[in-house]
Amino acid sequence: MSRRNQQETAGLDRHPAKPRRILALAMMFACGAGACPGQTNGPALACDQPIHDFGEHNNTSDLDHVFLLRNEGTEPLVVARVRTGCGCSKTELSTNTIAPGANATLKARVCIKGFAGAKRSSIYVHSNDSSHPVFQLRVTGTAVSEIEIKPHTVLLQWRSGERPPEATVAVVNKFAAPFQITEVQSSSPSFSASVTTNSAGQSYTVAIHVATNQVTGSYYGAIKMATDHPRSRNLTIPVSAFIQSDLAVLPAQIVMTLGKDAETQSQTRYVVIRSPQAKEFRVVAVESSSPAVPANVQTAKPAWTRIRVGPFVPGPGLTNAAIIARTDVPGMERIVIPFRMAISAP
Repeated sequence: MSRRNQQETAGLDRHPAKPRRILALAMMFACGAGACPGQTNGPALACDQPIHDFGEHNNTSDLDHVFLLRNEGTEPLVVARVRTGCGCSKTELSTNTIAPGANATLKARVCIKGFAGAKRSSIYVHSNDSSHPVFQLRVTGTAVSEIEIKPHTVLLQWRSGERPPEATVAVVNKFAAPFQITEVQSSSPSFSASVTTNSAGQSYTVAIHVATNQVTGSYYGAIKMATDHPRSRNLTIPVSAFIQSDLAVLPAQIVMTLGKDAETQSQTRYVVIRSPQAKEFRVVAVESSSPAVPANVQTAKPAWTRIRVGPFVPGPGLTNAAIIARTDVPGMERIVIPFRMAISAP
């Protein structure tokens, strides 16, 4: 080692703080020219808690939450817009420009009033952050009714010739004071329901039965319950039934269109009976329960038959009418196709 190098080394040993001062000065110049440690060049959007889980929340009111946004960059962060992933959220940003190191609040309202079940709502913040031009926030949780109905809807399926199944629905008090189910009725004659009290004011079981003797087709309705609950006076359980059979009937009902004026044009409808498995069958007879409605086989093929119904003039007198098709298929010897009234628009 040369003498000069020895002297320089000795000088450093005698002044150990000198390298630290040099490093500090270098960091100061670096901060002046760009980003300090912990900062990002340009605007940088950050949020410590981008996902908010509200757990279980009563669905009698909407849910509010505030996200805290921060600019961790060296330049102002400009928010161009805030959008939601669905129409069930509303937002309010405290400012569209966030200075370096500053914060902004984003108020979010998630609409869960009247909604039951898992909820997930996304919020997208569009800004001039080049690394994350679209920053995603999320609100998740479960909206719970004061009166919980499980399941919310009922689907009954069975094969023609089998005994129709029965469905049970639990009606449970989750938050409010005790309540009573004061009345239960079905919107369709195809279904009926009965209520059993498990715990007075707290828990009930609704048994839903099939009340139709049809052997094919799909049926829809709802079980409606009246209660003495101050905020849930009426409860509804949608019900649908599908009879799986060797023959399919399309449509399952003959819809009559009744005009609002005094005169109504005569109408003709067509019903197709077919084998989903493409098996051969025969419609041996077609009958009408009303002499005012003619019905006959128009086309007969090995796996399907087309029936012409009409012409007829629709009216209230045909509300309980039906077409009966007799076939040679075991278990489906008699197929009933009822009429249904529909009022046409003016």
